[in-house]
Amino acid sequence: MDKEGRRARSTTIDLEEKDSGKKKRRRAIIVKASQAFVDNPRQTDDIKKQLFFDLATNQIPKLQGKSEEGIKEGFNNSPVGARLKIVRGMHQALRGALSHLAFARITEGILPSLENNLKGNSLIPSAKDVPHNDAYICEEIDARYQGQDHVFMITGVYWTKQQASDFFDSIKRKGPEHKYYSLLTATHEVNIEFGNLVREQKENDAKKGSKKRRKHIIYEDFESYQPRFLANLNETMRLLVAAQMGYIQRLESEGINSLPHPDEVVNLVLRNLETFSLPANMESAEFILKFPDLQKQDPDQSSVPLYVQKPFADMRQIFTVVGPLEAPVLELAPEFLYLYDAVPRFCGGNIEFQSRDEKSAETTERLLFTAGLPQRSSEDPAYGRIDAVKNISILGAYIARDTIFTVSPY
Repeated sequence: MDKEGRRARSTTIDLEEKDSGKKKRRRAIIVKASQAFVDNPRQTDDIKKQLFFDLATNQIPKLQGKSEEGIKEGFNNSPVGARLKIVRGMHQALRGALSHLAFARITEGILPSLENNLKGNSLIPSAKDVPHNDAYICEEIDARYQGQDHVFMITGVYWTKQQASDFFDSIKRKGPEHKYYSLLTATHEVNIEFGNLVREQKENDAKKGSKKRRKHIIYEDFESYQPRFLANLNETMRLLVAAQMGYIQRLESEGINSLPHPDEVVNLVLRNLETFSLPANMESAEFILKFPDLQKQDPDQSSVPLYVQKPFADMRQIFTVVGPLEAPVLELAPEFLYLYDAVPRFCGGNIEFQSRDEKSAETTERLLFTAGLPQRSSEDPAYGRIDAVKNISILGAYIARDTIFTVSPY
């Protein structure tokens, strides 16, 4: 390689290392602020202000050392791409904190029934309590499932909606007196700003003829906080079905043509939570592209999207099951092996939060205990720590035991 070639390669490596360091600092800033919102919600305004300055100076290094007004002016005069990245970081930190708090309430509400479920009691709600059929239809899910897939989603709505609604309703009722009021309003305000910047970027893309996909915006308000959770529940259901398929294929390879007992699939998922969670931690757009187009059209209602009875029957293999059948191990299928070494996507949903109040921390530990994970003592630095992906994976596995795991996915 000649001198110019070496110099060009060296410059490229330096830029990559510089960008990597910048990205790590950005993530550290977001994680620290998000935990701070959970720990000190009444100081939301001050934390949010510092978060903005930290993200702005990280994204736009020339702003370092500037006054408060100088940083704000530099932000306002920056290209929309830079402003979008800064505001997105604020959105991730705020939304991550609020989601964690909502999940804590959801887990607290479902846990007694979950523990009874381990004794054989079903989580499926009674006929009088079943939510209406389109309860999970939202901005990110515009098609209705059938059969046990439908029951899975409806059961998920039942066990989460009331707890989450009660949590946000209590904030609304008490208003500024509630300790999480500032956090909720700040999240709402930043989400609006984020949405405005996305639209501005889309307009710029259109002028340049670019067809780049941009993030779909969900507006937080005081009435609902469900769309993102339901989308996550929907994604988790796909992975649960994929794990069940992997187990069935393993049994068939052994000459066993019967459906595995639901408990066997639940145990397989919970014993391998880290592997099971990997696909959910990759970029959403890339993840969606890995699946076939599941949406079908009814010939008599071409404008109404519907799902067939077995929507995942043709889904490509995501997991394989290896090892002795007495203690099977869940692994990624060959097509997805790269995920073991890939850097996971970063968002507010996969920040690992630590519940500081005793009740929430104890609830987290009880949930992990139901999943068969090692118990942590209150002196353990990790006591009460969990991320949303693990949370919803555990809840989803137990809902699947009474629904999708009772029938064949084919």
